[in-house]
Formats: sequence, C-alpha cells, structure tokens
Amino acid sequence: MRMLTVLTILPLSISLQSHASTPSDVWVTLPTTMTSIALEQGATQVSTVTHSQLSMIKLPKSQLNEFSQAFHLHYHRLGGFMTFETEQQALANINSTAPHSKFVAPKIDQADKVNQLMPQLDANNIVTEIQKESANQNRFYKLKTGVTASDELFDTWKSLAKGWDKATVTQFSHRRFPQKSVELEIKGSKYPDKVVVIGAHLDSTAGSWTILNKRAPGADDDGSGIASETEVIRVLAENHIQPEYTLRFYGYAAEEGGLLGSREIVQSVKKEPVTILSAMQLDMTNFKGSDKDIIFEMDHTNSDFTHFLQTLIDTYQPNITYGTDQCGYACSDHASWDSIGAPAAMPFEAYMKDMNPNIHSKNDTLENSDPTGTDALHFSQLALSYLIEMGFE
Repeated sequence: MRMLTVLTILPLSISLQSHASTPSDVWVTLPTTMTSIALEQGATQVSTVTHSQLSMIKLPKSQLNEFSQAFHLHYHRLGGFMTFETEQQALANINSTAPHSKFVAPKIDQADKVNQLMPQLDANNIVTEIQKESANQNRFYKLKTGVTASDELFDTWKSLAKGWDKATVTQFSHRRFPQKSVELEIKGSKYPDKVVVIGAHLDSTAGSWTILNKRAPGADDDGSGIASETEVIRVLAENHIQPEYTLRFYGYAAEEGGLLGSREIVQSVKKEPVTILSAMQLDMTNFKGSDKDIIFEMDHTNSDFTHFLQTLIDTYQPNITYGTDQCGYACSDHASWDSIGAPAAMPFEAYMKDMNPNIHSKNDTLENSDPTGTDALHFSQLALSYLIEMGFE
C-alpha cells in the first residue's frame, strides 16, 4: 500500500470555517471508524468532522483511487465513501436530513406480462455483454478507456432501443472527469412524471494508480450488473413494451471514485418536475460466494421496497433463495438515491464476507465468476419483474 496524505479538520461541535483547498483537492465523507486506515498507512495529519458516525477528510484528487483501493483491501468491502468537490458539499451531505419518501408497493398483478417476458431472458447474452465490457483494458473514469467504455454502452443501448417508441438514449456529461454516464428512458404513457429507476456502474478499477495500460477487466464489478441490466433492456425493447410509468436505466460513471457519477445525476434529477418511485442498483451479480442466490443490503436502503423485491422473488422465482446483509456507508450508487430520500434497494451476489475476492484487480474476469452467466440471469429476472410490476398500474 502507498501512503495517503489526509488533511485538516474541525469537530462539528465548534464553529466551522472554510479550509483552504485547490482544484486538485477533494473532500470525502466516510464512517468515522474508518478514518484510522489513513493513520495506519502513515498519513501525517488526520482529524475528523463527526456527525451521526460520519467524518470528513480532505485529500489530493490524485490519491483518490489509491484511497478507494486501501478501503477495499483493508476492510474487504465495497466503496465506503462519497467524494465532493467542496467542503460545503461534503458538510451538507453529513448534515443531510432529507425526508425519505414512503415506498408504496403496487399490487402484484402483472403475471401475464412477466411470465411472457421472463423466459426470453438469455444467460448467453449476459455472458456476451460481460465479455464485451471486460475486453476493454480498463474502464477507469479518468482515462480515455473509460470514455470509450461509455461510448460503447451508449451505442449498445441505442441499438437495442431503435424502433422502441418513446425510448431515448443519452449520455450525461460530468463536470470534473471525462467519462459520461449513460441513460435510457422509456417515457410512461399515463404517468410520465412518475419514474422507476434501475442502474449499474460502467466504470472499473484495478486499484492504486490505475493507468491507461493497466488491466482492470471488471467482469463482475460491475460488468455483470451492466450486462444484467442490458439483457432486460433487450427483452423489453424487442417486445415494444410501453409502460404507464416512466422507466429509467442508468449506466453510472465513476462509481469507484466515490459515487461521483450517480451523485451528480441525482442532484440533476432533483431539479426535474418528477417523482422517483424507486431506485434499484445492480452492482456485482455474477459470483455466488454464499449459500444464497441473492443477498439484499438493508442499510441505506428502503425496507419496504426491499420487501417488495423479495415478494417478487417468491412470486416469480420460487426456486431462488435470498438473505439479508449490510454493506456499509456508500457502498454503491443506490446510496446516492437514498441520500435524496428516494426509496432505494440493492440486491447483491453474496454476503459481504463472501464477496468476490478478485474485484479491483486484473483477476476480475468472467472465468473467475460464473462463465455461464446463470447467476447474473437471476438478477435480470428480478429486475424484469420489478420494472413490469412497477411500470404498470
């Protein structure tokens, strides 16, 4: 591990003053219990701004990826922090008291549509998409390889949506890094201002100092989530499904940098005259490390929404087993939606203690997860039933 430099900080209980920073600095919020990793790595200064068990640190932007890798290696967990451009934004996140919207579960009554569409989902297509994603040298959000990965996903989704009435595919440009997020929207015929969200992140990382020629296939993290999502898009598009509620599919940029892409997106969505009914995240779907097929993360998620998804499994995937776990603060992009009060959920491939040990390395390949795509197919099936049941009155 390389050394971190983590700077500045005042207790929240005293008057806060703005700290000097440059465009090369970023502010990070993280669990207070995890700030010790910086000391263990030889950081020269560490102190905390603490509120509700969260802290704030400042570090050079150039060390952000190294910081992320240190978290993964030390705590063996996903993510764990959010990154902000300014101290004020970070403080606003720590002090956020955004009210959480109540999730209202619809009556499960779309069996005819779900049962017609679900058998059309094909694990072979998921494998093909994972292979396509992981064929990139890496998909790192700061590099041209990450830009290329976004462009390729945009082209894939645009091709699938060709001829799908009311479907639009766009790229979302971010302010401080070149990789773009990708969005596919199918406008609701009856309730266009009520939006059902599903997403996965399109970037990958091989940890500290990911550079242009460093291999980061990201087959499972998160090529598998993108592939599971893309297969659902294919089936809905080929059947010209016209939902009554608007459906939005996201391929988020820069998740590995601290949920950078999804956080910028949700701040943009907050300005739209729409209501987010729910947001489901697919981050790693193709490695069965535990005795259950699907594990639902219960922290920074909506318990009623999660229960609804479990009920969908009971209804449409009775042979699938599931459990619950906690993934910690900001472990993936669902946390961005949760931060603005939207009902969020994250089904995951394993208990955290059993998660894929190959992620964030050159070894995150299809061969080291499920080469058949069967595990990822389970998540596509859940995603399809979710979108159909939420998409129709």
